Amino acid sequence: MERSLNTPLIYFFIVIKVEKKKCNICGRVLPLNKFSKNKNNKDNLSYYCRDCTKEQKNLYFYEKGNEHYEETIINKLKQYSDIKIEGIDYDKVVNTRVTMYDIPGVFNNLLYDLPIFLRKYNFTFEEYKFFIQQCKKNKFWIEPKV
Repeated sequence: MERSLNTPLIYFFIVIKVEKKKCNICGRVLPLNKFSKNKNNKDNLSYYCRDCTKEQKNLYFYEKGNEHYEETIINKLKQYSDIKIEGIDYDKVVNTRVTMYDIPGVFNNLLYDLPIFLRKYNFTFEEYKFFIQQCKKNKFWIEPKV
């Protein structure tokens, strides 16, 4: 069936109103009001929910040396029942050999790697802080992965 020049074209558009969106960090599906505005995206909303954006900002400042944001990390670690926050055994930390690939925040997000690191080396959060401080002072040798 051929269309003549006088036949009007009729297009049907289906408009879908989306009321929820998935966060690219935590994976939760949340209402649109839980996302910040971002004019650079097609939907004018951020890829990340406001909670994750705040968490990432706090993590950034913590990694830059601002101790005020340490509370964000401690709150995240409290979700795990097998990870201790307090207590330090200096001898254990000094005698532990750690590979560079295991250090949290080197290759992946610190909040993702930190619980794995603490379980693997049986560290508390205070022992981890001491370890990182000593690494920054070049007091420890970090083994490359062989």
